[in-house]
Amino acid sequence: AEEAVSHLESTAAVARSRTLSLEGALRVKEREIERLTRLSETAKVAEANMSARLARTEDTVRKLEGDLAAGRVRCAQLESSVRSKELGLDKLAKALDAQRREEHDVALQASRTDEAARR
Repeated sequence: AEEAVSHLESTAAVARSRTLSLEGALRVKEREIERLTRLSETAKVAEANMSARLARTEDTVRKLEGDLAAGRVRCAQLESSVRSKELGLDKLAKALDAQRREEHDVALQASRTDEAARR
């Protein structure tokens, strides 16, 4: 009987030791779960912030693309206007050259007429 009691006490001591060890491991795991939960919550907040930032960035990109398209249209309009004005300037320059030639021809003719009249 004493042997059985001794064996049971020994088994109980081993069980208590194992229980204490498992309780310690359980507390470590619980702290690890708490740490990972905090990290997960922080990651979720960061993800939400990044999603909001991404949405704002996409809105800005869309606005800038619209501005760029409007700028390109305006640039094309201005280029067309410049070409039109250049054509007008070319016509004026040709007309001016023609007028100068005509004035030169008239002056030359008048000079010849004056010279012939003097003779």
